[in-house]
Amino acid sequence: MKTKTLLIAAVMFLGISVAAFAQATYTVSASPVPLVIDKGYAEKVGSIGFNTISESDVTVTGYVYIKYGGLPIANKADDLVDLIQIDAFVDPGEVTAGRVNAPTVTIAGIEQDADDQDVLVLSIVPAPSNAARLYSFRVNGVRVDVTEWTGRDLQANVYATENLITNGEARATVVYGTRASIASFTATETVTLSALNGGEGTAVLDATEGFRNAFAKYVEPTQNTLQILKIRIPSVPAGITLTFPSTDEDGIWGLIPGSTPVFSGPLSSPKVLVYRLLQDSDVANVEHVLFDVYVDAATPTTTLYDTTATIIPSITLGPLTSADTGSPFINYVPRYIEDWHAATTIIEWEEEFDNTFLMIPYATTVGDYDTGIAIANTTQSPAFNEDTWPMVANILQEGEIIFNFYDNAQGVVKVSTTDAAVLATLTQGVLNSEGRLPAGKSYIALISQLLATSSKFQNGEEFTGYVLINCKFPFAHGQYFISDFGDFTNGALMLVVRTFGGSRWFFMGGESLGN
Repeated sequence: MKTKTLLIAAVMFLGISVAAFAQATYTVSASPVPLVIDKGYAEKVGSIGFNTISESDVTVTGYVYIKYGGLPIANKADDLVDLIQIDAFVDPGEVTAGRVNAPTVTIAGIEQDADDQDVLVLSIVPAPSNAARLYSFRVNGVRVDVTEWTGRDLQANVYATENLITNGEARATVVYGTRASIASFTATETVTLSALNGGEGTAVLDATEGFRNAFAKYVEPTQNTLQILKIRIPSVPAGITLTFPSTDEDGIWGLIPGSTPVFSGPLSSPKVLVYRLLQDSDVANVEHVLFDVYVDAATPTTTLYDTTATIIPSITLGPLTSADTGSPFINYVPRYIEDWHAATTIIEWEEEFDNTFLMIPYATTVGDYDTGIAIANTTQSPAFNEDTWPMVANILQEGEIIFNFYDNAQGVVKVSTTDAAVLATLTQGVLNSEGRLPAGKSYIALISQLLATSSKFQNGEEFTGYVLINCKFPFAHGQYFISDFGDFTNGALMLVVRTFGGSRWFFMGGESLGN
């Protein structure tokens, strides 16, 4: 327990006092830790060693105080018992009844100085008789909260009462710096729904260690917590199921009992998956922890999921809370502040999956002429059934239509059916409220009407050029005609430039037109 004390009244001895009597003098050394995790509030610092010098007299009852740069000390009361290691170096004459009469060094507690900063207090009591004049002891396993520390070379201040500290050795470096536990979290293999078409795929997640030993498992009395990785899934669309493995590829990390590895859509609220470190990892190298995530997707339909469907997990080396799992591991002491690392996309709808590009080679609105268009969404068709076209049956994919007008005078002008101006004036009763053309419907408009929704053509400017149309659904077909609505009308089918979608579609070359 931490107590308030008037440590400021304690005399800090930095040298050998000529008035001192029967006092031991210690040299101070440290074995610093290279790096600790920047979000750790129980990070183990380097050990500090104390050695009596040959000119020392016997030890007298007194105290040694260690202040770790003003950072809070995170050890619990039962962690303080085993922090001290004592070694005595004495002649045989100093041995009584077969044992070395070394002083007793114990942790008296954690107190606070006048600045309300934690100080570790060591109690030193001489042996009853024949106290060893030459001995050493070390303080191991102290843990501090470094979450607010951004400096370099954490210094511990050491001072004593009754006994002495050698001149110039009242400071010891215990940590060389902080760094993030996870350097990156990426998907080395991703899954696109266009390739699945109601099948299965595998995404691979790679959590890269921030520095050597960041993922290490400490097996010693002061480490009574788990080293864990938490992966958060923010949402899963309907029709998609994610299954995480029980361990990573190398079997170093394993699921904590009670942590569910299967996530089925629709999932609107975030869920957390928890892995614990099962064995010591490679402390000599920066590690890559790989997780194979199995993805099962139903055949897409107009109501199942749309082109914005993504799954983006995030990761942290953080505390285990009751919100994560109901397992008995919840009783372990948390070690890190929750610090979610930048997320990466593991599954997405490939935008070009449901695109058909149509082209009008020539269109105009000059004089009395205008160009009319008609675009059909034929994904609802009796020709596409399980018997004739099983790979594309029941698509029923609705989608936006984007018109790219390449004008000889005005440059490129883009108009979409999702634009507010188009929805307000040109829905033709077939677009849905989001500006998408449903399966089994045809969209009809004049080019002059579409251009009038753009700021470049709101003052009666004329258009002459070609039009490239991106239909956000497969199997789009279109017709255009140029007319003066009197004596002349001429038209043709729009050219199908290309239908995208990888191996899913048979018509990779642009359907039967071969364009």
